[in-house]
Amino acid sequence: MVFGAYDSYPKRSRMPISYFFIGSDKTATPEKKEGKPEEKPVHEDSGEEKDAKPEKEQAKEESKEAQKEATKEEKEGKEKDKKKEVKAVLVKEPVTAKLDWLGVVPIPVETLASYKAKIKELNDHDERRARREAKLNALESFVFNMVSKLDEAPYAAAATQEEADKIREACSKVRKLILRRVFFWD
Repeated sequence: MVFGAYDSYPKRSRMPISYFFIGSDKTATPEKKEGKPEEKPVHEDSGEEKDAKPEKEQAKEESKEAQKEATKEEKEGKEKDKKKEVKAVLVKEPVTAKLDWLGVVPIPVETLASYKAKIKELNDHDERRARREAKLNALESFVFNMVSKLDEAPYAAAATQEEADKIREACSKVRKLILRRVFFWD
């Protein structure tokens, strides 16, 4: 059952819809539900039941007329469709096409070789720089370790004050040199 759409409409007739499409050979009788008596409006009397027959006949005549009109409209529609039929015509024309390459353009062999040489040169430069930085880091860590060990008791006892000063002086020169090389490396 569909809810909402048909529930809000008032019920106008208790007759089934098939009543309106009955031919001349059948009589129209409304279907009765079991257990429920047929409901009649208050204003109807028993005398009006006799007048119900002409209404039924009139309804039959109206349904016949409606069927005749429907068949006439169908015939007219078919005639119009016949007039509107279109025949398909096959047209053959030569088609010219131009190919535009939108993908990656192939690189010439000489250019590809020069690109490979440039890439190799850049990779070698990166490798040299990495080795140089590793050496500078090792040297800087050695300098920091040397200065820190001079302050420790076992190393301070093994070296004189003059030797310790010379070592500190050399370490400060190396540290300055490393900073210059790191910041002003060409």
